[in-house]
Amino acid sequence: MTPRIALLTRLYDAYNKGDFDAFAAELDPAVDWPDQIGGGRVVGVEAMRAFWARRDGMVRVEAAPVEFTLLADGRV
Repeated sequence: MTPRIALLTRLYDAYNKGDFDAFAAELDPAVDWPDQIGGGRVVGVEAMRAFWARRDGMVRVEAAPVEFTLLADGRV
């Protein structure tokens, strides 16, 4: 397993467990994410932690990747 696939696996696992501290710990400090519910953007780790916790309180979704594809340039 490549480091990037391991990271994605940890993120999915933390999200599905509702462990938003572990989820946020893996994020880049400059994370910038679309707010699909409220509109606008969610910027920064603390804002992401709050966003996912709030969203989890409204809608509970479990997500699991079917497969990862490693591209020649290292992207997954």
